[in-house]
Amino acid sequence: MTNEVTEVAKDTAPSRETKRSFAIVALVFSFGIISYVTVVGDPGNTLHQSALSWGFTMAMFVMGAYAFSASYDKFVERKWK
Repeated sequence: MTNEVTEVAKDTAPSRETKRSFAIVALVFSFGIISYVTVVGDPGNTLHQSALSWGFTMAMFVMGAYAFSASYDKFVERKWK
């Protein structure tokens, strides 16, 4: 039963390359927001301050999720071999 579940999970889970490309696109977007707000933004504008904090938060969560996903994939790969 567990081998069947593992095979189904392998077939439906995105590949590492797909996960990496999503992470790269999300990081480029968040660092683009951070760069734009840093260069063009007004320090007194609360909308720019909020966008800057959300850009850093998004980058942090994307990096954390990618690292967790990679370690979990490695754990599952070792466990079911």
